[in-house]
Amino acid sequence: MKVGLEMVRRIYLFATVIALIMPILAVEMPPLTDLPNHLSRIYILINYETIPFFQSHFDIVIQPIPNLAQDIIVGALGQVFDIWTANRIFLLICVILFATGCQLVANPNYEGSQISLAGIHASFLIYGWIFLYGLVNYCFGISLFFITYGLWRRWSSALNVNRALVLTLLAFGVYISHLSAIAMMGIAVLLTRCYEFATKEAKFSSPRIAIDLSMFILPSVAFLAFVRGDGNVGVVSWDFLEKLLALPGPFKSYDLWMDALCVCSAVLIYSWCAFRGNLVFNNKTLFVGISFLFVFLIAPLNFFTGDADKRALLPGFVFVLCSINMRSLTRPVKILVGLLFCLLISRQAIIAHRWVQISQMVDSEREKLKILPPNSKIYPLFNIDPARPIPKLERPLRYVVNLVAIDDHSFSANLWALEGENLLRFKSPTEWADIGHIEAGKWLELYRDYDYVWSYDMPSVVDEELEKSGHLVLGSGKTKIWKVNVYHTK
Repeated sequence: MKVGLEMVRRIYLFATVIALIMPILAVEMPPLTDLPNHLSRIYILINYETIPFFQSHFDIVIQPIPNLAQDIIVGALGQVFDIWTANRIFLLICVILFATGCQLVANPNYEGSQISLAGIHASFLIYGWIFLYGLVNYCFGISLFFITYGLWRRWSSALNVNRALVLTLLAFGVYISHLSAIAMMGIAVLLTRCYEFATKEAKFSSPRIAIDLSMFILPSVAFLAFVRGDGNVGVVSWDFLEKLLALPGPFKSYDLWMDALCVCSAVLIYSWCAFRGNLVFNNKTLFVGISFLFVFLIAPLNFFTGDADKRALLPGFVFVLCSINMRSLTRPVKILVGLLFCLLISRQAIIAHRWVQISQMVDSEREKLKILPPNSKIYPLFNIDPARPIPKLERPLRYVVNLVAIDDHSFSANLWALEGENLLRFKSPTEWADIGHIEAGKWLELYRDYDYVWSYDMPSVVDEELEKSGHLVLGSGKTKIWKVNVYHTK
């Protein structure tokens, strides 16, 4: 019976991995909102030495920036594969690492091959708003954090030099992937030790603390070598209403009714199992998860960059879910778990379908952009005015204009090439402001330094302004491309 149950778990895990990679394999370029920006920057890095236009507008600055997972991996794969295949492989690695990390977090003390059903369910959280928005370096870093933390929990009572070296290298990988990920890992290790000392599960000892701290030596040295500035953290703000609205973020994809159905079903099934006494909790893992959610509640909404607090949500929910273990699977529980699994697989199928739809729109926009000559400088206008909400399926079009770097060896003003954030930077300071930017009229001062303006879903007043300094070269649907007179002066 035990062998049969373990086989069922293995089948569930295998089907989960297939479901997680299914959307990525369904399209050439997954329509993650920020992805065109990332891929264009990486393409420039790969081809910098062979394209003079890139050399004349960009510099490469090598720094231990904690935001480089995609740049390093796709950049390396791009030496062998085309940029689209390299990116696919990177995303496949990311979601597989996430599923692996969930299993390690769910089974931190188990040396065998037992598979956690709650860990399987947690794996589907990778397809929340953070991943769909395109914050893939953060997602990759969080995946490595889960793996590193899970191994640290397993090995902490019997650590040797080889294991310590593996953990140190993994921790450096977490750091180089994303700063938030290494910060979350540090918090998780600290919370775990605090729980152990408070419950007398482990005695406080200097060697134990020294071993824990050794994992963070390389990240600390790299961060000290990287960090610059005067210590100004920018605008720090709190907004608890926005926090409540952001709370379901890790569960949200494209179709809220399916997301809600999956969440409600999971809550009902786990609640019923708890009522029947069929659940046991790993209190240590649960404590870490609840603490992350508390961090989300008390952290500032903005700190250095926006959405600083929301980064704690994904690990918080994963740790809470992975703390659950079903003691036994009775026939009713098997049926309910099977139904929940079918819902989660269906959600993945819907995501894959939406990606195909959005990719068709992205491909259409790319075709329109081919009217531009190579080596052009483009100023993009995409309406992000809160008073005019963007349809969810159109949001990934925001940065599609940046694909001109790959298609035509051109560049757009909103390309992320800023010192301290990326390896690539503009040679001269480059500003960009959207129509919905807080400085709503700033774009009027900026676009005149460019060859073309690409606009999407703009009000007529924008067209009237652009007519003063240029002419329309393409108008198709919501998209317009303007040739602007760079010598025009006010």
